[in-house]
Amino acid sequence: MYVVVWEYLAHPERVDAFVEAYGAMGAWARLFRRGDGFLGVQLLRDLEEPTRFVTIDRWRSRDAFTAFMTQHRALYVALDEKLADLTLTEMRLGDCE
Repeated sequence: MYVVVWEYLAHPERVDAFVEAYGAMGAWARLFRRGDGFLGVQLLRDLEEPTRFVTIDRWRSRDAFTAFMTQHRALYVALDEKLADLTLTEMRLGDCE
């Protein structure tokens, strides 16, 4: 398995919209499902800082993720721009196998 881990600070007034978009059935998951090998996304909320979240995007392999990004990069960039106002910060924490 290959995972991509992100950390976000959601805009305090947009937390509900953030959870909807970044959760297991949200806009990102719907986009990722277009790729062969997408296994799911997990959204975790910090217990002490309620606007801080971590996502774990799971893929069958690094090659599956790379193929998705090659094929759907324009849609990925467009969705990232569309949802940019939901977050104050975002940081890719790493890729793991």
